[in-house]
Amino acid sequence: MPDPVQVLAERVRNQETMEALSPELVIAQYLLLPGLRAFWPMSSVSWLGVDQARDFSGGGLHLTNNNSADFGYDGLAPYVDFDGVNQYLSRADGGAGNWADIVGTETYIVAAQRGLTTGGWWYFDSVAATPRLVSKNDGIAAATSSYLLYGGGTANFAVYSGANTYAVTGSALTTGTWYYIVGRYVPSIERAIFVNNVVATNNAPATPANINDSAAPVEIGATAGTRNLSGKASLVFLCAAALSDEIILALFQQSRGLFGV
Repeated sequence: MPDPVQVLAERVRNQETMEALSPELVIAQYLLLPGLRAFWPMSSVSWLGVDQARDFSGGGLHLTNNNSADFGYDGLAPYVDFDGVNQYLSRADGGAGNWADIVGTETYIVAAQRGLTTGGWWYFDSVAATPRLVSKNDGIAAATSSYLLYGGGTANFAVYSGANTYAVTGSALTTGTWYYIVGRYVPSIERAIFVNNVVATNNAPATPANINDSAAPVEIGATAGTRNLSGKASLVFLCAAALSDEIILALFQQSRGLFGV
């Protein structure tokens, strides 16, 4: 019969091992996301301003560092730190049907799972002026934009179809703490926003069957170089699928320890 003291000690060692490996386990969970188009943990950094924030998905969709945002870490969590003035990360769209043009009708995704999901972990030094988190929005019109995740007094997510904007508002935000914020678009069904483990949904007016394939670049921390985030971003991802509540909330539980949440 096993010695109960040894069994307990082994459990403690296993738990300590799991905690020690948690950053690697978190990265692995993000790489398992269905329809993963890009994943920027903000840990791997090139010495070049162009393609400085590295994409872990394997697609080589690295981001340009505009105006020299700094990279660092908070405990076990890597991040990029924006000054709220003119710093942001970006990558050009590349033309119609290109890497960031996720419209919700991608036939290579199972029909019931088509859509778009994007988000990450965010820390706000200021929530004024609705700072942009993930943007494929040209800052001009809905008709020339695709999707937008943004902050402010609340977390918000919007998709654009034709000349119309379809938005959803989530939980309140404040400064000085990390938040897990994720937006999801399910064609013709809903748009949803998750803040930590709380989800809000909206389908009024009715969610469109597809969203615009626009020429706007993808930006982290700004829209068209404005509405700049004053704060930090970490573990940012983009998926060409509508991830389930289970997957999105599992990511929160698996990664929250890195951010002290």
